[in-house]
Amino acid sequence: MLQDTFLRSWDGSESYDTQRGRVPWWLMGIARNRAIDLLRSRSHQARLREQERLSPQTQSADAGDSGADVLGVRRQVVEALRGLTAVQRQAIELAYYGGFTQAEIARELGEPLGTIKSRTRDAMERLRGLLSSIIEPKREE
Repeated sequence: MLQDTFLRSWDGSESYDTQRGRVPWWLMGIARNRAIDLLRSRSHQARLREQERLSPQTQSADAGDSGADVLGVRRQVVEALRGLTAVQRQAIELAYYGGFTQAEIARELGEPLGTIKSRTRDAMERLRGLLSSIIEPKREE
């Protein structure tokens, strides 16, 4: 991070204005903006999701759920994803695990945006059906 800050300051040295403040504050602003960019990046968000996947906090997120319940739901979701076509699964994985927008998915796959929207919609409907037992609230009779 430090090297990146100095590299950016070197490359953007013409943007420094003595009227707006001292050099240390200018450098801190560059570092702050770079840190914000990093936190917003897709790769950082993906790493956070990966770390969260099987953490104890995630497993006990709902007070009424045991770790076994959460793992059971996870298994059902993985199995439901296997029930999608390869192109539907790819669109869903890029969107929900990769953090891509539909426009980004279309560019990544070289497909029209409308095609990606249709695939995503169809995949979500299929998943809704496959996961209906865990999506729909259980009614007590």
